[in-house]
Amino acid sequence: MNRTKVWLAAAVCAPLAIGAAPRAADEDREPPSLYTVRVGTKDVPIRLDQPVDIELNGAKTRLLLRVKPHRVLDVGTVRFHYPRAMAFEVQAVAPSSKLWTLDGNDAVVMLQRSRAADVDAARDAVTDEMVARWGENLDSRAAHDVTLARRTIAGERFRITVAGRTIEQSVYTFGAKDDVFTLILQDSLTDDGERSREAARVFRMVCETFAFTPVVR
Repeated sequence: MNRTKVWLAAAVCAPLAIGAAPRAADEDREPPSLYTVRVGTKDVPIRLDQPVDIELNGAKTRLLLRVKPHRVLDVGTVRFHYPRAMAFEVQAVAPSSKLWTLDGNDAVVMLQRSRAADVDAARDAVTDEMVARWGENLDSRAAHDVTLARRTIAGERFRITVAGRTIEQSVYTFGAKDDVFTLILQDSLTDDGERSREAARVFRMVCETFAFTPVVR
């Protein structure tokens, strides 16, 4: 092992005990994205929520860049809004099946698209797998419907307790064109067994903005 590299790494990692400069708050934050706006042939630097004055056609104009609080998940036949702070992941879970996952602190939204022939069979396959997975940790299971784009979608709601935490999962399945979709809304409930504030906000946004063009099967 190179002793010079070992010594250098130790020197870099060790905290300064004497005379250490105070750390700026920005050091603990992820550096912001950098934006420019093209005005004619000139790129003008601009930051979120910070106005910048430019000259346009001989007149001064003020620009202000803002970002919406949500993103839009659009998979062609299904689309809805979700908070932009949620982590996004997509994966192929089978040759003809894809899973989108939106992950927050307490709330998780999952949308799976598959080429199943029957909506009820697809829902049964998902719920049977969940029951087998949770086993004795499953506290309750009940029918539960949700309204999406002014349509009532049948589903089921589960409550599971793991390591002292109660999780609620609601599973809804519907068809669109040649695909079958399964929507899973998961919430880590409060200590009192109530819905978390984040989940209440996320699920309301998803349900109120949910849209699809084909007729639900």
